[in-house]
Amino acid sequence: MVWDMVSDPTAVLGELVRRTRDSGPAQLAPAVADTAAGAGLADAVIYLVDYGQTRLMPVPYEGMPARLPLGVDGTLAGRAYRTGSPVSGEGADEATRRLWLPLREGCERLGVLEATIAAADADAVTADAGLFADLVAMLIATHWPYGDVFELVRRVRPMRLPAEIQWRLLPPTTVRATGISLSGLLEPWDEVGGDTFDYALNDGRLHVALLDAMGHGLGATLLSSLAVGAYRNARRGRADLADSYEAIDVALATQFGREHFATGLLLDVEVATGTVRWLTAGHLPPLLIRHERAVTLPPARPATPFGLRFTEGHPPVHTLQLEPGDRLALYTDGVVEARRLGQFFTEERLADFVVRESASGLDSAEVLRRLIRAVLDHQHGVLQDDATILLLEWDGPPA
Repeated sequence: MVWDMVSDPTAVLGELVRRTRDSGPAQLAPAVADTAAGAGLADAVIYLVDYGQTRLMPVPYEGMPARLPLGVDGTLAGRAYRTGSPVSGEGADEATRRLWLPLREGCERLGVLEATIAAADADAVTADAGLFADLVAMLIATHWPYGDVFELVRRVRPMRLPAEIQWRLLPPTTVRATGISLSGLLEPWDEVGGDTFDYALNDGRLHVALLDAMGHGLGATLLSSLAVGAYRNARRGRADLADSYEAIDVALATQFGREHFATGLLLDVEVATGTVRWLTAGHLPPLLIRHERAVTLPPARPATPFGLRFTEGHPPVHTLQLEPGDRLALYTDGVVEARRLGQFFTEERLADFVVRESASGLDSAEVLRRLIRAVLDHQHGVLQDDATILLLEWDGPPA
């Protein structure tokens, strides 16, 4: 059966759902290709971005046309991924066009969908093909946990055990709601140990945690994993910042003793007003970027790192009022202490980079992708410590 994507996209989407309802992850790519062909999208191939976000990797299936990995930078496919907009280019002949469609599950960038379309119908097909790509992205996300197909495609080199555990604990790296967005990245993606983050968007508030466990390797991963579990358990029990701090503090001290600890930041952001309540557990304070420059926050007394048993009553909680357009950067020391010839990357360089790249109209996820590349370049591609960064943007009160 052949559909006309322009006149009846519902039939195409329904057929794809039917074909994939009872299939495993390995059957998704060929089902997408078959359904797409009936909708005027020939030779459809799913590409997933690798963990380092430098390459787009084809998801193989039997009978797939020969495809190689593509760069996120410098290719039409990469432009579709970076901008979140469809991109078309020359086809194999004058009668065809090559189409690249971004694959996003909510705000999370997964990769791109490639297809060949008739040049005469390019504009009409492209408009409806976006719906098809959105459904493909949703199906990738729902099929992902049931096998290793997509995980293996994303790995351009083996992942060490500590990183394997750490990545499984992470939420999606980007969240967006009316008035606010948050994106995060970890490097080195295949060796990260003690760095991690978590967030939740609940009842008009964005709750955020950034954690940096002492040491490296598996021990640091186990420490930060327990800290994330304690944070989530406290948060879901309606604990405030001080009580969440205490829950993490007690959990680490009870399980590991005072010889092991983690530093971190906890934040609660009221989305409607931009009011931020935050505390630091022996960690670097947030970096506020306002009116295109870094703003020095008032001195803020830190609590002791998690696991050392804070005994001075409640930990100090600080308040910050955001203005529309403000950005908050939360980061571990591996970001600003990346060194080249003895020179650190520094908070000033971080702020300047965010301002410069954001001025180009890039969203926070793309700004962070470029920032982590800049940090790696500053240290000749090899980090001396895990580098984790979150970028929070507040646009102002929702209309």
